[in-house]
Order: sequence, then C-alpha cells, then structure tokens
Amino acid sequence: MQKGTGSEKRWENLNVALENYRLYLNRKQGAELSIIDLLYISNFKGGNASITEEEASISEKLPEYDKQLNLIRDKFGNAELRDLSESSLKLLIERVEETLQLASSEKTCMRGFGPSYLSALLHVHFPDLIPILDRRILINSGRVKRDDVHRNLQIKDIASHAEKLIRWFHRELQGRPESLRDMDRLLFI
Repeated sequence: MQKGTGSEKRWENLNVALENYRLYLNRKQGAELSIIDLLYISNFKGGNASITEEEASISEKLPEYDKQLNLIRDKFGNAELRDLSESSLKLLIERVEETLQLASSEKTCMRGFGPSYLSALLHVHFPDLIPILDRRILINSGRVKRDDVHRNLQIKDIASHAEKLIRWFHRELQGRPESLRDMDRLLFI
C-alpha cells in the first residue's frame, strides 16, 4: 500500500507521465513537434479532455508551436527562472503569453489542447524556466481571486494568469534550494 495523500499519489503518477514524455523527447533529439507530443502532454495533464482535432489539421498548425519553442530556446537556452533579470523576465512573460495565444487563435487552436496543456508542453521543454499553468497551482499559490474560479474549481481564462504565476515562481525561487518542479509539487499537494 502506498503512503501519502491522494494529491501526493496523483502528483507522483502524473510525474511518471511527465518523465515518460521527457524520455521520448530525448530519443527524438530535437525533431519537430507531432501529434505524439500532444498526446504525451494530454496523458500527463489527465482530466476529461481529449484531442479531437484531425491529425492533418494538427500537422498544419504545429509549425507555429515549434516556432514559439525555438524563439524561447534561442533567447533563454537552459536558463533558470530564478536567475532572470527583470528585463529578461518581462521578455519571457511576453514569449509565454504569445505562445499561449496559439491555443485560442482561430488559426492555430486545436480542440482538446488548451492553454494549460500548452503550458505543460512549455514546461517540459523548459523545466527550470516555465511553470505549468494549472488550476491547483494557481489556487494554492494564491494567484487567483475567488471571482476567477468557476464553481467546478476551473479557472476562468486561465491563460490570463500566466504573468502572475511566472512572477510568483520567480520571486519564490530566489534564495531557495528547491527547483521549479519541487515548488510545483508542493503547491499541487
């Protein structure tokens, strides 16, 4: 029998799914995104959402997602959020917000792959730089107001909270030994 709370068990199980995707990324060695990447993220995020976009349509849209990943990679490389200056932090927030807009733009959105899922994709590619935009994390970090939460505990317009969450993690990581992922775990549980 496993020890820990339901939240701890859930986090550990989801972390296995995240690690599976990281292993896949290491094997594919920088190749462009495909529907497989999205399915790994969907598996990690869990919930009831399914990617219901046709594969041909997804393939047409993914180059825009690759472009955004490359813009972030070119500017930030393997940087850590805790080490960013204010000007670099502002640029990161702009890049993340631009990327999250892909999930709601008519030209690039994909049914079943919203901003929270896209933030998880960003986190896997930049694990020490970009936090996952998740309702549990937003609620437990105090980054949302009661009016921002539906009765089912879903966050209204979750993408609009990206800057607050990134800034909160940036501030909280200062002078602490925990990694961004460690902080994510603490907030999730």
